[in-house]
Amino acid sequence: MKKYTLNNQVFSSVDTEEKAYWLGFIWADGSIYFRQDIRKDYRLTLRIKSTDIDHLIKFTKFLQTEKPIKYYKDGTVAIIIGDKQIVMDLIKLGVTPGKSLSDTFLDINLIPENLHKHFWRGCVDGDGWVKNKIKHEIGLCGSYTAISNFLAYVQCNVSDKTNPKIISRTKNNLCHSVQFTCVTARKLATTMYKNASVYLNRKYETAKTGFDRFTKESGGYQNVLKGKLNETKKYKRQYTS
Repeated sequence: MKKYTLNNQVFSSVDTEEKAYWLGFIWADGSIYFRQDIRKDYRLTLRIKSTDIDHLIKFTKFLQTEKPIKYYKDGTVAIIIGDKQIVMDLIKLGVTPGKSLSDTFLDINLIPENLHKHFWRGCVDGDGWVKNKIKHEIGLCGSYTAISNFLAYVQCNVSDKTNPKIISRTKNNLCHSVQFTCVTARKLATTMYKNASVYLNRKYETAKTGFDRFTKESGGYQNVLKGKLNETKKYKRQYTS
């Protein structure tokens, strides 16, 4: 089996925008698998629509690998990384196998607070939506605990006046969603996407219409977050085990 170069230390710590973003994207749209018996096997898989292949190429550059991308007949593409260090580092951060089958959330306290917006942008790019049709919308799907934490982030960093309902999307209550619209959505787009260096291109372009409009309406970027809480008020954490 051919071996490819790989920076397998990328998730040993989360201390840059890129690391926080890709951790969020993996949490939302990736999967890991491992077995430690006689047949040792460690895998990180990211599988997305083929129309977003450029995003997967960004991920390979982030990993500093030339591992080829796999193409599937169902119109998806994937990269599969078989590396113990990366898988075990992700598990330590809280990205567990079968995470979509339980109400789990990773330990966001391991991410510096100034990088949280990049983590959440990764989550939205992976398993959320950004729309600009009749009104601006930003939403996210995930476990109840994850969605509760996303709501807490928005309330404490974007607008303390918003309180949308968390909606259960499945009969087993393992998938929930929350959605922000209008002014709050435009503020959130500005917070997460403006001046970002890594993002899913198509969602960035939609988000850009939101923060461009909000910047214009607010009289300049310095006023964009006028509705957020005072800087001295810390981002409250609602993380539960």
